[in-house]
Amino acid sequence: MRKFSQIFLLFLVLALFMFAGTACKKRTYAADGVFTAFETKTTKSGGPELVIVEVTIENDKITKFNIDTVQSYKTTGRGGSKAWAFNTESKKEKGYKYGMHNNNPDAGFDLDTQEGINDYKKYLKDNNLLEWFEQAELVEKFWLEKGVDAVKVDDEGYFDNIANVTIVDNYTKVAKKAIENAKKGLAIALAINGSDVVWAEAKVDKNGKFTSLKLDTLQGDTDQETGKFTWHAKTKQQKQYEYGMHNDKEDAGFDLNTQEGINDYKKYLKDNNKLEWFEQANIISDFVLKNGVNKLEPFINNNGKIEANEGDAVAAVTIIVSHYFKALTKLYDNFSK
Repeated sequence: MRKFSQIFLLFLVLALFMFAGTACKKRTYAADGVFTAFETKTTKSGGPELVIVEVTIENDKITKFNIDTVQSYKTTGRGGSKAWAFNTESKKEKGYKYGMHNNNPDAGFDLDTQEGINDYKKYLKDNNLLEWFEQAELVEKFWLEKGVDAVKVDDEGYFDNIANVTIVDNYTKVAKKAIENAKKGLAIALAINGSDVVWAEAKVDKNGKFTSLKLDTLQGDTDQETGKFTWHAKTKQQKQYEYGMHNDKEDAGFDLNTQEGINDYKKYLKDNNKLEWFEQANIISDFVLKNGVNKLEPFINNNGKIEANEGDAVAAVTIIVSHYFKALTKLYDNFSK
């Protein structure tokens, strides 16, 4: 009987150790949800381009990758200036309408019609070609099965070891960044506004709850001689007072490249009861972190601006917030389970 009790006690201790080991097992990724990374580039024609990779984590494992790219078109800015704007649809959203092979000499189908799309699909099949989104799906599948480190590229940067994929590898580096974000618990969701990239960024805990929240924007300039677009080196948050949201007013115009000018500008803002862009963005993010994204929506009018009563937490915000609301909504949706 005593021997049986000793054996039972031994098994009990082992079971407790196993349970404790399972319960205390460290996660590989900070939380379950959709983590994103992006890279800003320019197209061959000189316009802004946005490369995006999303990685989905479920039960602490990667279960999905999503690759996409948003390109741009030439447009006209203020006073007839040369400008660019992002397309309303990404490459993946366009599907066959993107027409990756439609410029081939034996192609040229009308992809604005269903008949043209059907003819183009037949052309692809007959010539053993795949549209961009189909190749992207093969890359995603390869990553999921073999890992991002298994990718090989040739001397010109094209994928070299994924069958039927002929696109340039602009994505593996971004995928690795998305995975790193998942490990660090850095959640990002994007929106676009003209040629601006807008995003909401949060730190997320193991339960998928946000512990910090920030809004940001990256802009660029179009050279009026060449028409080429160049991204700024700093985001709006990084610029802070250097952004000079109100510095174009007649009674402003301070030299924000000097500390003296920034100090004078800060005094101007205080004297005129104005807030710089980053201060207004922080009001929005602080409000949403405390109250949830759905509590912000009632304050947004049809022009995308805040309409609030004096004393409301967001009453001092004068910037357009509709695109930030879109990014915030997506961010919360990515961790809603």
